[in-house]
Amino acid sequence: MAKLKAGCTEFSADFSFLLFNSLIFLLRDTGVILSFYGVCLIHELGHITALIINGGKLRSVVFSGFGIKMQSEGAYSIKAEALILAAGPAVNLITWLVLLLTGHNGYFSQLSLAEGIFNLLPFGFLDGGAMAELFITGSHYEKEAAAVLSGLRILTVTAAVVILLKIVHLI
Repeated sequence: MAKLKAGCTEFSADFSFLLFNSLIFLLRDTGVILSFYGVCLIHELGHITALIINGGKLRSVVFSGFGIKMQSEGAYSIKAEALILAAGPAVNLITWLVLLLTGHNGYFSQLSLAEGIFNLLPFGFLDGGAMAELFITGSHYEKEAAAVLSGLRILTVTAAVVILLKIVHLI
């Protein structure tokens, strides 16, 4: 794992990040590649901006083939944590809407929409799942809410499989 320290923030990248990036470059379309990285950048800047607004400091950033994991310093209320988590997808969805309303529906716009929606899915490693866990943990109905969340995850995976099978014309 490669590590770099800039000020108080430590940056690192693991092998899966390098592998994933190699696969991205196989697309050989500069517009798609730059749009992909631009969409990821504005997503993370959304999180960082919300973090700073809530008085936090970015402690570390880990780049992997499965996404970017940031750790911060500071104690936050549930409301502030939810705002920080929601800020990334919100920036993507707002970007998509602005581009759509101004007649720009290229790669950047489409990838912004895709990343915004994808990150709201109810899985713990994504912003939507982390927000759901944030509100569920410690609640009076934690066990029941966790069961509902598990059901949502199953429905999400099932819907994704059905859509993929329809795309490849197997159903």
